[in-house]
Amino acid sequence: MRGPSGGLERALMDAGDDTREAADVLGGIRDRNQAPNILADVLANEERLAWVAERSYRHPNGFDRLVLHGGVDARRTVRLHIWWPDEPASVEQIHNHAWDFSSLLLAGSLRFELFQPGGDIAKLHFRTGPPRAGGSGYRMRALGQTRVSRVFDAQLPTSTVYTLDHRAFHRVARIGTEPTATLIVHGPFRRQESDILADAPLDKHEEQHVRTFDVSELRGKLQRLIAAIDG
Repeated sequence: MRGPSGGLERALMDAGDDTREAADVLGGIRDRNQAPNILADVLANEERLAWVAERSYRHPNGFDRLVLHGGVDARRTVRLHIWWPDEPASVEQIHNHAWDFSSLLLAGSLRFELFQPGGDIAKLHFRTGPPRAGGSGYRMRALGQTRVSRVFDAQLPTSTVYTLDHRAFHRVARIGTEPTATLIVHGPFRRQESDILADAPLDKHEEQHVRTFDVSELRGKLQRLIAAIDG
C-alpha cells in the first residue's frame, strides 16, 4: 500500500480555492496522477478516515457516495462515487443537483445521458430537500408527472473530465465488469432542493434515512479502489 504523500492536502487546497475552475482542479489531479495518493492519504489518517465514514453511504442510485472534504456549508466539496461490479445492478434515476459540479472519471467507463424538459419520455417528478432539523438523509415529495427528451448519449472513458450546471437533468450507468469511480468537486448550494425523475413511485415515506459506513467498511473500499486504479 502507498504511504502518505501530501496528495490529499494539495488536492484539497486546490479544490478549496474557489477562484479556480473545478474542472481545472480535476484536470490537474488527473495529469499528476494524484488520485491513488489522495486515497492513500485518507487511509493513513485514522481521524480523516473516521470523518469520511461518518458522511458516506450507499446511494439509492447504486453507488457508494463518499465525502472527502467539505459539506453543506462549504464553498467547495470533494466527493467520490464508486460503482462496484459485484453490487446489484440498478438503473440510475434521471436527476439534477442543488449545485454546479465537475467530475473526473478515475476508473472504468460510464454511459452518460443528458435530458431536457419536454418530449416523449414520461416520468414521475419528485423533489428532494434537506432533512428536518436534527434529522439525517433527505426529504422527498411527489410533484406529479412530467416529460423530458434525451439530447445526449455517449460512453465516457477513464480520465474524462466534464462539468454540469445544477439544473441539468442527467444520469450515468457503469459499463463493463471493472470498478468505476468518479471524483467530484462541486460548488456551494445554489438552492435547497433538487429533482428526481422516476419510472415508478419512489418510497412513500417523506423523510429518507441512510446508513453510513463504518471505518472498517470504508478502509476496505478505498484499498480495493486503489488496486483498481493502479491496475
